[in-house]
Amino acid sequence: MENVYTAPGSDLSMPNDDDGTYAPKFFAVDGRIGRIRYLAYHWLTVLAFAVMMGFFGAFAAQTLGKQGSVLPLVLLGLLYIPMLAAGVIFAKRRFNDLNHSGWWSLTLFVPIINFIAGIYLTFWPGTDGGNEFGPAPAKNSVLLTIGGLILPIVMIVGILAAVALPAYKTYVDRAKAEKVRAP
Repeated sequence: MENVYTAPGSDLSMPNDDDGTYAPKFFAVDGRIGRIRYLAYHWLTVLAFAVMMGFFGAFAAQTLGKQGSVLPLVLLGLLYIPMLAAGVIFAKRRFNDLNHSGWWSLTLFVPIINFIAGIYLTFWPGTDGGNEFGPAPAKNSVLLTIGGLILPIVMIVGILAAVALPAYKTYVDRAKAEKVRAP
């Protein structure tokens, strides 16, 4: 008589694909993601939350903000928690791709170590083929590659422009004021 409670005989940990890869999902907690996918997912999340927090911050400051009220700041702080959680999940999946435990993502909360860990996650190549945390992620699509490489550059240039343009305007205004004062 056959035991109906025995484990199945097939290995279900690896996919049945010919190339031994799987297609990572954006909202998954488990699995592996490569460098480009890590950058694309992370920066897309940061951009989405920055836009949401900007709109909410403007709304909260107008409707909830009174002189000395901290309620808008508390609500913005609460909105920051999902973005922080997404960043930790993406780091966990990236550490899994490097064949390290997801617990290493907690190093992102330690000053100076987080800078080193961020560089490691961004530039170190993942494990070839399957590892302890699952099969290798599938190749990146063209759109994902463009998003992973271009979006961070555009955001950094935008931040630099947001800082540099007002400083340049102040410099030009001072130069014009000095020119008028000079005899």
